[in-house]
Formats: sequence, structure tokens, C-alpha cells
Amino acid sequence: YLVLSMRRFFLILLSVISLFLKAQEIIQIDVSSVGTVANGEGKLNMEFVPLEMTSDCLLRPGSYYYLTDDCIIVTHFTEGAFLFDRKSGRFIHEIGRYGQGPGEYSGIWSASGFSEKERLLYVWEFVHWKGYDIKTGKLRQVLKMPDKKYTIQNPYLYKPGVYLGYANNTTGKTPHKLVAFDKNGVVSKIYPNHEVIELDTKKDGIPINAGLFYEYGSNTYFHAPRTDSLFRVQETELMPYACFKHPKEMSIEVLGETERFIIFKSFVKVQCSIVFYDKKKKICYMDLGSDSLADQYLYSKSTWFQLNKNKELIAVFNPEDILQYLEKHPESRKELDPRLLDLQEDDNPVVMILKVKD
Repeated sequence: YLVLSMRRFFLILLSVISLFLKAQEIIQIDVSSVGTVANGEGKLNMEFVPLEMTSDCLLRPGSYYYLTDDCIIVTHFTEGAFLFDRKSGRFIHEIGRYGQGPGEYSGIWSASGFSEKERLLYVWEFVHWKGYDIKTGKLRQVLKMPDKKYTIQNPYLYKPGVYLGYANNTTGKTPHKLVAFDKNGVVSKIYPNHEVIELDTKKDGIPINAGLFYEYGSNTYFHAPRTDSLFRVQETELMPYACFKHPKEMSIEVLGETERFIIFKSFVKVQCSIVFYDKKKKICYMDLGSDSLADQYLYSKSTWFQLNKNKELIAVFNPEDILQYLEKHPESRKELDPRLLDLQEDDNPVVMILKVKD
């Protein structure tokens, strides 16, 4: 009986150890070899939304785009924030108002400033953040920033009352990566940084960005642009989750994750590509999944932004891109969305929504 009990104990122990090791296994993503998948096996459904242009919503190059269930949010560092209807592209209202008065802001709209959990858009005022309700456009809350030494661009709501911020690696050897803090800026946890990078600040300037936080399953993940590690955020530490292997001249920016894919942008000089890492097949590939040459052309001309909670990617392209394509390929008019046929060169950009299918 004792022998059987001991045997059962060791079998259970081995099972637990096996599960633990499997849970700690780091995903190795090799981007040095990217394959393609035949058309017809595509992973994307495409939808086009031309954004209305009025004197109250003239969008500038360099804007940042977010997608929700029912609206599209557009921000520009210094030119304001705007809300559009997701289906029609109709302009709804400006979010917040620039100025020094009550409820107004005097900071900048930086990347990754929209909180899907709170449905708030944060503006960075260097000593605090102001969170605006996207539906009303009104100020809802103010968060005090932690110490300036952390150079955090935007807050991310991790758990009720607890925010995370990326402490930018402005020296290449910054000792802290993430900071956990409350609405008063009181720091409760510092996650150390173990990634040392070579910086040429004279050539490239000082790198300051928001980083990307996203949720998949019951976990929170974080990636700092142009670094090679993707982390799972835990209350006590950052656990390495995935590691990117790629040519030296390439850099990576993660966009999000679904049940089957980790989706990211790869940069080589000024060329940007969207890459899907298939977690089941353990391969990377780029594939639009459309037989339409027009769709493939617009896909290549688009600027891409992060995946939302509904597994949708948002991208934008300029009206002049479609006009130039139609000038060369007038026969393509019959296969395009009718709303793309009456665009003017100086219209607001067109949003492209792609639903990722697992």
C-alpha cells in the first residue's frame, strides 16, 4: 500500500512539474523565414470606411487610430482627437478641447492612449493624464503621474485601481521597465529591466513611446517596440512569453494576439510588413487572403494599428492611393466597394478594418 501511495505521489508530482515546465515554455518566433499561405486560405475579412471630412475634423498625417464596437477614434499629437461612426464614417464630435479652461487640456495625444476597459482617451500633460469619455467628449478623470524619471507616456488599467506604465529605456540601460501605480501616482511595484540596447541618440533621437499592453485570455502582456521579447505581466514579475529571432536590420512591433496568432509589424528601414505567427504550426507568414489585386494593393499601402478586443485590426490609407490605382487599372472599379469610387484626393483617410479569423 505504501509503495502504491508513493508511486501515485511521484506520478502526480511529475505531472505537476510537466505542466509547470510547459507553462514556462517560451515561444520562439523566427522571422528570418516568412512563408505565404495560398489565397482562399486567408485569415482576414475586410471592410472599408471612408471618414467624413468637415472643417471640424481635418485629419493630419501621423494620426493614430483606434477601433471599438461602434466607433473609430483618431488622435494627432497636437491637432486634437476625433470620434467617427464605425459603419458610416460620419464625424460625431471632437473629444476634449484644447485650452486652459475647466475640462480642457494643454498636453499631447500620444500613441496607445485609448483604454478599451474604461472607454477613456488619455491626453498626456507631463505631470498628469486627463481621461476623456469618448462618447460625451467630456473630461471624466485625472491621473497623477509617478516620478518624472520614469518617462511614462500613457497609463494602462491593469486591475481596479492599479495602472501600469512603460518606463522608457531612454539610455539603453534604464534599470526599470514597468511601473505599477495608483490614481495619485503612488508607485506600488517596479518591474526591472534586463534588456540592454545600443542607442545612437545623435542619429535616432531619444526613444520615447507608450509600449503595447494587451489582454489575451485571462492574462496581460507587454511589448516594448523594437525589442525582441514579449512578456506576460504577473503581480510579482514579468515572465518571458515569446522571443523574436530576426535579421539584425529588422525591428518588431507587436499588435496583439488571438487564439491562433501573434500579430506584429516588422520594419526593415522604411518598409513595414504585417506578419502572422501561427502558434499551432509554429511558422510566420504574410498573407492577405484575398484574390483581389486591388485589395492587395491597398493592403500594401496601409498604415497599421493595434488589434482590438474583437480580434480586429485597423489600418488606414490615403484616397490618393486608390485614385492612382484606378487610373492605372480602371477595370478594377467593378470589384471595389462603391464608397471608394467617389473619393477626392484631399479627402480624409479611408479606414480598413480586418477581422482576424482563427
